Amino acid sequence: MKVWLVCAVLLVPIAWAQDKSVRVGLQAGGTLSWIMLAIERYGLGRELGLEVKATTFASKDANRLALRSGEVQIVVDDFVEVQLLRDRGFPVRAIHPYSLLTGGVAVPVKSPIQSLADLKGRSIRHHQPH
Repeated sequence: MKVWLVCAVLLVPIAWAQDKSVRVGLQAGGTLSWIMLAIERYGLGRELGLEVKATTFASKDANRLALRSGEVQIVVDDFVEVQLLRDRGFPVRAIHPYSLLTGGVAVPVKSPIQSLADLKGRSIRHHQPH
C-alpha cells in the first residue's frame, strides 16, 4: 500500500504536466530504487502515459549534483538539503513526505531550540563556518 501511495505522489502531478517524461535520480542502494522497480513492474508510468527515466548515482552527493545541474528532476533528500537549495535560489517546487527519517538539525547545547516544537515559526538557514 505504501509503495502505491508513493508512486502516485511521484507520478500523478508529472503526468498532468505538458512533458510526458520524468528523469529520476536514484542513490545506489537507496529505497527509491524499490519504488522505481514497482513503477516499472506494474506499468504505472505507461498507465499514466509517462516515460520514467531513472539514473543511478554512486552517492548522495552525486545525486544532489545531478538535481542541481538539471540532469534529473526528482530525488529523495532531507528537509535540510531542501532549505539549502532554496537559500541558493534553486527552484524546489514540491516536497512530499517520503519516510520517517527526515534528516537532522544540530544546535548548540545552550540553544533555546531543544525539540521540534521549538522550530515552530522559525526558519532554518545554512551557516557557513569561517
